[in-house]
Amino acid sequence: MKEMKTITINGVTYTVTDPDAASIDDSKVGADAWSSKNTIDRLCPSFTESGYIVTCEPVEGYPLTVTSAETSSTFIRYGKNLLDMSAENVKKINWIGSNGTVSPNHWGVELILPPGTYTIKAAGSSGDYIYAQANDIYGTKYIKPFEKSPVAGGQPNPAQTATFAEWVRMYIYDALSPAHDTNYPKYGAMQVFNKYNIQLEVGNTATAYEPCNAEEFSFTSYEDGVSRATVPALPGVNTFINYVDGMTVTGRADPNAINRKTAERLAALEAAMINT
Repeated sequence: MKEMKTITINGVTYTVTDPDAASIDDSKVGADAWSSKNTIDRLCPSFTESGYIVTCEPVEGYPLTVTSAETSSTFIRYGKNLLDMSAENVKKINWIGSNGTVSPNHWGVELILPPGTYTIKAAGSSGDYIYAQANDIYGTKYIKPFEKSPVAGGQPNPAQTATFAEWVRMYIYDALSPAHDTNYPKYGAMQVFNKYNIQLEVGNTATAYEPCNAEEFSFTSYEDGVSRATVPALPGVNTFINYVDGMTVTGRADPNAINRKTAERLAALEAAMINT
């Protein structure tokens, strides 16, 4: 918007553009360094990521656009923690063990995960054990994702990472709460889960714990054969999963995240130079 000033000529006052005033002209988004949009483009560059699972660190609250094929109806947006251990998700699970036989029922959570790399961690506590196992998407074969348990009673184990080349069903459960044990019902398993800050996140690096923040959104279908939705960005890592067609997420990157990642890369480079 150009700044204005008033001038008086022959007793008549006019409002005119001040040619000497500095101004911000949003209509000039390219060469004009005063353009506010140009400033935003530099500080918070746009990004576009696609896949069945998409992670990003956008500007908090900034609208993210999610598109997919018309057959998609819904998608789920998480923070960085994919493990929702609320009461409605904890159930009796039944998975195929390494010897091909059905393992006894336990109380736990079942997740369907697209191909990719995931890291799980939790804080150790008294004498309890929490296990993570995986089957193929059809529940017919065992896939070894992690070591015996991501958490051993008494001591926190190091975070563990697994990479899946196919869709999997992952089961995370309390090994001491078999579903057939009438003395250890569902609420007992919930108490065990609540002892730990259990986190499952995309990637090969364990980060500080955050509670799971999951919400399902619906697409709106359009005549061009594309389904669209607009959602506000969560602070920090945002994780999107679409089980049907995959999706494309478009938004603006958080400059704080960009600066942090740059600092991490520089620190790693300096460490490598010191060690050579």
